[in-house]
Amino acid sequence: MTHSHFQLAFGDGISHTSLELVKDVKLLQTTLKDWGLLSVNDIDGQFGQKTERAVKQFQGMRELEMDGIVGKVTWAELVKSDSVEILPRPDSDGAVPEGWNGNKLIIYRELQRNKFTNVQIAAIMGTWMQESSLNPYAAEPSPGTGLGLAQWSYDRRSLLPPFTGNRATDIRNQVDLFVQELGHTERNAGTKLFNAQDLLSAMHAMDLYERQGIDGSRTQYAQEFYDELKS
Repeated sequence: MTHSHFQLAFGDGISHTSLELVKDVKLLQTTLKDWGLLSVNDIDGQFGQKTERAVKQFQGMRELEMDGIVGKVTWAELVKSDSVEILPRPDSDGAVPEGWNGNKLIIYRELQRNKFTNVQIAAIMGTWMQESSLNPYAAEPSPGTGLGLAQWSYDRRSLLPPFTGNRATDIRNQVDLFVQELGHTERNAGTKLFNAQDLLSAMHAMDLYERQGIDGSRTQYAQEFYDELKS
């Protein structure tokens, strides 16, 4: 019997969200659970840091290269079979600008998941680049001041979900909070942002959301992101 799988790595099911990949990540996590390396609560279809650590631990146990990538050799050891076929990667996620990876790619995919257009995404990411350098753990030193991607502060900071230690999950939680605010407490900014069809309008909406006083380089960052998304 031939076992057919995708090559899997960190970000699959998170920044790459095709149904086929999510299903294969869940199968990987189930298999790692059977090896005693994950729990049933870890089976979520998201190849985050915990899954990556489990893969590396398994690779070490089996004296494989501990690169955290589940290719043909690692799959063969996982499923105890000499007959493993690596499938072509699905392309349903759409094109990603060259060089977009890590936090930048995860944030982009999460904003796509929430139906933002590229011009709106550029404005959001340009603002967050200025605020936090796209770091979900960025924190200002004084109590009550900025924390997270959007540098939530004071009463808004208390709404930030607790950190899980999983970068991809924490980014998803913070994007979800952002979207929730746009639909409720920051509805005025949300209406303007979702209706924005050009970068200037989207940036005005983000200024309203952030209540920022210093523009810094956010407009420049947004333009650079938008240029990359258009290329």
